[in-house]
Amino acid sequence: KVSSFLIRGVVEGFFGPPWSHEERLKMIKFFPECKFNLYIYAPKDDPFHRERWSEPYPKDQLAKLKALIETAKQNSINFCFAISPGLSIRYSRDEDFEALTEKVETVRKMGVKWFGLFLDDIPMKLQHEEDKRAFRSLAEAHAHLTNRLLKFLRSKDRETVLILCPTKYTGISSTPYLKTLGSGTDQDVFIMWTGSTVCSPQITPSDADGFGAALRRKPFIWDNYPVNDYNRFRLFLGPVRGRSKDLYKHVSGFVANPMNEAEASKIPLLTIADYSRDPENYNPERSWKKALRKVAGEKAYKHLWAFAEQSQSSFLWKTESPELHKLVESFWQNWKTERWEKTTEALTRKFKELADLQANLFSTLENRQLFEELLPYLKKLSLLAKMGMRCIDLLRMHRKTKTAVQVKEIKKIRMEIKDMRKEVRENKYQICGTLIEDFASKALQTVGGS
Repeated sequence: KVSSFLIRGVVEGFFGPPWSHEERLKMIKFFPECKFNLYIYAPKDDPFHRERWSEPYPKDQLAKLKALIETAKQNSINFCFAISPGLSIRYSRDEDFEALTEKVETVRKMGVKWFGLFLDDIPMKLQHEEDKRAFRSLAEAHAHLTNRLLKFLRSKDRETVLILCPTKYTGISSTPYLKTLGSGTDQDVFIMWTGSTVCSPQITPSDADGFGAALRRKPFIWDNYPVNDYNRFRLFLGPVRGRSKDLYKHVSGFVANPMNEAEASKIPLLTIADYSRDPENYNPERSWKKALRKVAGEKAYKHLWAFAEQSQSSFLWKTESPELHKLVESFWQNWKTERWEKTTEALTRKFKELADLQANLFSTLENRQLFEELLPYLKKLSLLAKMGMRCIDLLRMHRKTKTAVQVKEIKKIRMEIKDMRKEVRENKYQICGTLIEDFASKALQTVGGS
C-alpha cells in the first residue's frame, strides 16, 4: 500500500504577474498527471482577491472563474477559491462580513465547495479602533471571522471545506497568536503553515508537531517551493528536497506554491507530485530526470537536462552547475601540466554545448510557451558560455611564446572579454551562479590585469 498525503496540489499564491487564464486552464488539465486533487486560486496580484476583495468580480472575470471551476471538475480537481481581506477588513463590522459573504456566495453558486480565507502578509496587530474595542487580539478577531464564515458556508452546503492561512504561518513552536487561534477556531478548519521559515530548507515531523500543538490540529503545508516571486530573475528547476519521508502522518495536506512561469513550474511540480504521492519511496534525482523527460519529450530531453542543471540551486539545494564546476576545477588544476590540452578540450566542449542550447531547444522543444519562458535565461547562458570560450582562447594564446602580433592579439581578446563581462553584469537574469564570471576574472588576472 502506497502512503501519501491525502490532500495534495498547488496554491497559486505568489506576488507578481499571475498566471493568465489560458495558463490556468492548461495547468488544471496538467494536474491529473501529477495525481493532485486540489488547486487553490489565490494570486496576490489579482486585485479582486486582495486589494479590492470587497468588490464584486466584473462579468468577464466571473466567466473565466466559471470556466476554471468547470475545467477543475472535469479533471477531478477540487477548486478552492481563496480570498484575502486582511489588509482592510473590519472584523467587527457586519457590513464588511456581508461584502465577504456576497463575494464567496457568488463563487459557491458556481459549484465550489472549497474556500480559503487568507490572512497572510498583513500587519500583526489590529488596525481599526472598533476592532480594538471588540477583540482582545488579532488572533481572536481571526478566529471570530473564520468561524463566522464557516458557519455561513455550511448553512448553504454542509460539505463546505475551509482552509485558513493565518498571519503567523511559520515556526515550530507556540505563540500567543497561534494558541488563541488554535483554541478559538472550529476544529474542521484546515490551518496553513510554511514550515520553520517562509522558505524552509527542511520540513520535519517534529517541526509539524511543534506548530500543530499550538493549533490543536495537524498543520496544512503551504510549501514555498518552487515559487520565485522574491527573485523574479531566477528559475528554480531542481527537484523538491528536504521533506521528510513520514511527514504525511503529521500534516493534514500539502500544497506547493509555484513560479510565475507556469510551464517551467511543471518540472519541479512533477517531482512534488512524486513526493506527495509516495513520500517514503521518493528519490529526488530519479524523479527529476523523469520530470525533465516528460516535460521535454525525447528529442529535447538532453538539452533541457543540460539547461536545468545550470538552474537547479535554491534554498533547498546549494549546488549549481556541478558538471561545469568539475570541468573548471580540473582546467585550473592542470593549467601548468601536460594534461592542460585534454582538460581544455573538455571545458570547451561544455561551453559550446551551453552556447548552443538556445538553438537546440528551439528546434527540439515542442512546448513553445516553455521555450519563451526559458529564452531570457538561454540568452544569458549563451553569452556566458561564449565569454568562457573566449577566455580559453586568451589563455591558450598566453601560454605560447609571445611575438609582437600575439601580444597585440592578447590585448584585443582581453578587451573583448571585458566588454562581454560588462554585458553579462548588465543582464539581470541569473543562471550558473557566478561560476563563469569567476572563471573570466581568473583568466584576466592570469594573463595580467583584471
